[in-house]
Amino acid sequence: MEGAELYPAHIGRVLCRNPNKNRIPLMRLSPPQLLLDAKADLGEGPAWDSARSLLYWVDIRAGHLHVYDPKAGSDSICEMGQLLGCVAPSRNGKLLCGLKDGLATLDLDPLLECGSSTSAPFPAPAHLTVIARPEAHLPGNRCNDGKCGPDGRFLAGTMDNAEVDASGALYSLSPNGTLKTLLTGLRISNGLAWSTDYKTFYFIDTPTRQVMAYDYDFQTGEIANPRLAVTVPA
Repeated sequence: MEGAELYPAHIGRVLCRNPNKNRIPLMRLSPPQLLLDAKADLGEGPAWDSARSLLYWVDIRAGHLHVYDPKAGSDSICEMGQLLGCVAPSRNGKLLCGLKDGLATLDLDPLLECGSSTSAPFPAPAHLTVIARPEAHLPGNRCNDGKCGPDGRFLAGTMDNAEVDASGALYSLSPNGTLKTLLTGLRISNGLAWSTDYKTFYFIDTPTRQVMAYDYDFQTGEIANPRLAVTVPA
């Protein structure tokens, strides 16, 4: 849908408009339900761990990783000691983390074993292992949104924490530890997603109000052929 424009939800559906001005239903929405009254400052980045049946999410400004157990209805907090933008579960049981200081892994087992509650956050820094610090020269930047791709790569973007400079970038971390820079000059790196056939990668630089689409190379993790997919009206 080249140059599509989003329109407000109508009768439980999200509608879009394509260049031919035809409205197309994208998805049916169900009424939201409150799972947890966490009173987060900036809650984002939900990631489901199917192996553990746990939901991870982050409170970015508080530097908190939340571990929600839907079966028990409990929410544990891991205190990271710095701004935390995103997390993603990995096959070895550790979490990939996008932090203010860079990309790291977190050994989650000590937190799960102690059963930390919201009243007593578990201190995480001792269980963090830094993998890469691609922006050590930019102390005002931090990680924002990030996702694991269908090829096992961890894609994470950065931004100026003051939301002033276009100093952010999008990085791709491969399972073997190789780090690539995919995009630069970003304001607020956000909204990573892949098409169901894994051939298209979608990305948002929030202030642009645009969803961009790229060809995605499953073998190399490279992106190419940028084009406008959706424009969100002001």
